[in-house]
Amino acid sequence: MAAETAGFDDAWIAEHHFMSYGTCPSAITFAAHALGHTSRIGIGTAVSVLSTTHPVALVEQDDLLDQLSDGRLHLRVGHLDPQGVHHVSTVLTHVADSRDQAVAAVRESMLGWLAEELAGYEPIDGRARPRRDHRRYTNLQCDLHPVGTPEACVARLRASAERTGIRHVIMLVEGAGSRAATLANIARLGTEALRRLRE
Repeated sequence: MAAETAGFDDAWIAEHHFMSYGTCPSAITFAAHALGHTSRIGIGTAVSVLSTTHPVALVEQDDLLDQLSDGRLHLRVGHLDPQGVHHVSTVLTHVADSRDQAVAAVRESMLGWLAEELAGYEPIDGRARPRRDHRRYTNLQCDLHPVGTPEACVARLRASAERTGIRHVIMLVEGAGSRAATLANIARLGTEALRRLRE
């Protein structure tokens, strides 16, 4: 798959139910598919939701897939005991030829996602749904995360690792929205950023 070809160490699959921007009702099923189409990369669930599947069945599936894939499956569920768990950072990452191009691509996609996605949710306690300035929130995400040229993304990721000590980073690479843009972003991250980070 694209992440393995690009040289990434692992890829993580989020489980989402009834989301307007995309659903994945079974991260473990998606992981099985990904494991069958790769040979080196680790595949993780981020996270499998225990309220929608029986925990024993999920653990049995995990055990089977882990054995079939030579230990490449990383199962994560909704709640983890922090003892012994390595810290992981999650960042929105998008590369382009300039920062303006990267921000424009993310902004164009995220503004639509946020407006549509949040409109479908109602707080369960009856209070009014909070209103968010989607443009301001998207701009904040682009300012906080490695969004820009490959060099700028590498610098941002290195600075974060030095500041926090966190060495395992999960990159949210689908910020530009389309499948083609996501695959292009993964490829560029692999060839123009990942190798530099490992130097």
